[in-house]
Amino acid sequence: MNIRTILLVLLFAGWTASTVPAHPADPDTNTETASPASVLSRENPDKTDYSTADSINGIYIPRNIGECMTELDKHISDSLKTVLLEGGYSSIDLHFSLGMWIRNNFGLWRDSRLAHYLRNNGPCSDRMDEPDDMSDYILSEYLGHLKLTHEKN
Repeated sequence: MNIRTILLVLLFAGWTASTVPAHPADPDTNTETASPASVLSRENPDKTDYSTADSINGIYIPRNIGECMTELDKHISDSLKTVLLEGGYSSIDLHFSLGMWIRNNFGLWRDSRLAHYLRNNGPCSDRMDEPDDMSDYILSEYLGHLKLTHEKN
C-alpha cells in the first residue's frame, strides 16, 4: 500500500468518524462498525423489508444513481473531493474506504431500494448481484461525476 492510499484511508476514516452517527446501544444493527460479511450473513431479526425504506439508521437511501451522486456530494467534504480528484484514484483504490461506507450506509448488504434499482437497472443488471460490484459501479460513476463537476467550474 503506497503512502497516498494510506493518507486517503486515514482522511476518509476521520471523515466517517465525524459524520456517521454511532448507535452504541444496538451493536448488532450498527452497520457502520459491523463487517460486511457479518451484516450479510446475519439474519434480519426484525424481518424489516429494506427494499422500500427511504433511510436506514438515519442515512437516506438513494432511489437511483443520480440520487447517489447528490447524496455523496452532501456527505463528502470539499477537501476529500479534492483529494479524490487530484489523486488519480480508481474505484478499486477506494473499495475498503468510501466503497465500504457506500455498501454499509446505502444498505447494499440489506437489499435496499438502491440495491434493487442497481440489480434491475444497472449497466450490467444481469450480473450486479453483489454489493461489492454495486459499490464499484457507484464509485466509478462518482469519480466521473467529480471530474465533470470540476471541469464545469
